[in-house]
Amino acid sequence: MLRKICLCLWFGALLARSVVPEAVERNSKEHAFFRAEFERVNGSNKQKELNESFDAIADAVKDIQHFAPQVSLGGMLALVIYESELQLGYFNTKDEENSFNPKKYISHVPKLDGNVPFWKQPLALYSYQLGMVPVHTSNFRPCIAGTQDARKRFDQMAQAGGFAPTDSQLASIRQEFDQVCRKALRPVPDQPRAVDYYILNAHGKFGVPANRKGGDLSHLGDYPLYWSRVTTPFFFASIHAKARQVTDDRSAICIWGGGDTSYCNKATQNQILDSWNQFARRKLRINP
Repeated sequence: MLRKICLCLWFGALLARSVVPEAVERNSKEHAFFRAEFERVNGSNKQKELNESFDAIADAVKDIQHFAPQVSLGGMLALVIYESELQLGYFNTKDEENSFNPKKYISHVPKLDGNVPFWKQPLALYSYQLGMVPVHTSNFRPCIAGTQDARKRFDQMAQAGGFAPTDSQLASIRQEFDQVCRKALRPVPDQPRAVDYYILNAHGKFGVPANRKGGDLSHLGDYPLYWSRVTTPFFFASIHAKARQVTDDRSAICIWGGGDTSYCNKATQNQILDSWNQFARRKLRINP
């Protein structure tokens, strides 16, 4: 589910790290929990994607635990599961959940034209969730002061990972990019970057379905915003930024929710953590 738009992420040390994950034990109950949920949704023939995703999440949580040791890997895996159900190639492009939907009453947020399909309006594409470890594309909205670190970090990932667009490809999105920047309340100087190329071409070049929610396996290998090794650092960035304020999984979930205060409600937190808590109790009964 989409969170209320949040543009003030601080990445700091997280963004200085390599995206290459550390080795993780494969016999842990956390890995068993993740594998069971992953294979239930995606089948048992995606071991590369399973291990790559688990390693990326475990590595990000280790970073958080340096400052907030009470945060558990199992709890954070449950948060990812709650958001995407671990669907490979996950996408949520539903109009009704778009932060720029004119029917939503969010102050200081520009509105889309209700008479034009949202997917045809460039601004709308900056309120999607993409990836099995889902990143909210509002974190990359151009010409916004609070998104510049994330935008530059994606550039670094694209260069290192071999998926950086060419100059001509970046030039091809200039018109749509400028349309989005004109909607910024207090614009800062900016330029088309790698992440804009992949967001603004989500539907036309990369086949992300419009106004839907699900898993897009057919484009999994072609679209970096579906790759866990790319999206995971951004998924956990808000928790990492406030890790010194985090006391446990529940406070981490509340912080992650940003402007959506439902993530601070005990009932929502119970719903998120229930899958992990039940699994851990079953494992304890089997292996006391």
